[in-house]
Amino acid sequence: MEPQMNTDERGFRQELVESRHSLLPEEGWRVAPGWWETNHGSRFLMRALGALLLLSVFAGCAVYYGLRLDDLYGPADPARYDRPVPADATLDYWRDVKPIVDNRCVVCHGCYDAPCQVNLASYQGMTRGANEDAVYDAARLLAASPTRLFVDAQSNAEWRKKGFYPVLNERAMTPEANREASVLFRLLRLKRTHPLPAGAVLPGDRFDFSIDRSQQCPAIEEMDRFEQKFPQWGMPFGLPGLTDREYATLTRWIEAGAPYRDPSPLPNAYLKRIADWERFLNGDSLKIQLMSRYVFEHWFLGSLYFDDLPGQGRLAGVIAGQARAEQDMGARFDQRDKTHLRECALAPTGRRASEGPVID
Repeated sequence: MEPQMNTDERGFRQELVESRHSLLPEEGWRVAPGWWETNHGSRFLMRALGALLLLSVFAGCAVYYGLRLDDLYGPADPARYDRPVPADATLDYWRDVKPIVDNRCVVCHGCYDAPCQVNLASYQGMTRGANEDAVYDAARLLAASPTRLFVDAQSNAEWRKKGFYPVLNERAMTPEANREASVLFRLLRLKRTHPLPAGAVLPGDRFDFSIDRSQQCPAIEEMDRFEQKFPQWGMPFGLPGLTDREYATLTRWIEAGAPYRDPSPLPNAYLKRIADWERFLNGDSLKIQLMSRYVFEHWFLGSLYFDDLPGQGRLAGVIAGQARAEQDMGARFDQRDKTHLRECALAPTGRRASEGPVID
């Protein structure tokens, strides 16, 4: 027995039947039972198969380029930068590389939700690499696993298991491999070979700066296709390229295998002042927790000077949600959204850092 329909259901079915007939010539045609469902279902199936075929082609290309890289430079070693190349006197990360990265890269790639999760504010963020998953997604229905630097994984090998892929070469230790198997270098070189077009305003059909734009997060296996499809999307994206000196310095550093040394320890007077700020920013009251969470998103570019201490110009910083930002600070926190003083920050309430923390 056919189920009873109310008035709304009958009206909807009649509209559906009329819409089926409107797709065909009015005279000389009869609609066979199931014709509309069959043909529309076929078209949907063909689209789905086409999308699946296209996805298979891209996946196949990535596998091919991955095998080609393995043939040229050997297999990747996810733990390579867990044992960084020792620095030498001629090329130092802290003196030569970090100032360039802070000046040209960190404005976009310096916080938790940086594009492709590439956080260049620290060496550990650079070696962790990229992840195409968006940190903030309003359409997400289920909670995502957090990817807090220094908290949710303690080595690059662990980050690889969490879906991160390298932007520095993890294959053979040669200058050529360190260049050609590095996403970071190839994006810098892409900007070098395709500088910004002339004109005061960038063409909107080639550069998308909208907040909700689709991210392009190529792994090294996808860089050939990315360079062909987006030749003007080198880094820094939508900004002037590096100067000759900046480009030469980063190139030498990448070719040398990204050498690194632990930062110099801070004097005890600085460690004591940092501890005071950490206690303040890591307070348990709801008011301080809310303030510290806001600080997390906004203090990564400022500078907090302890100008009453010896050696003016020494910096400390504030980054929230990190268990241990740099070894020279030596502070540890639990898994809540705690704040760790590292190497940038502004003093809250407009006070100088030397005046000490205060909250009303």
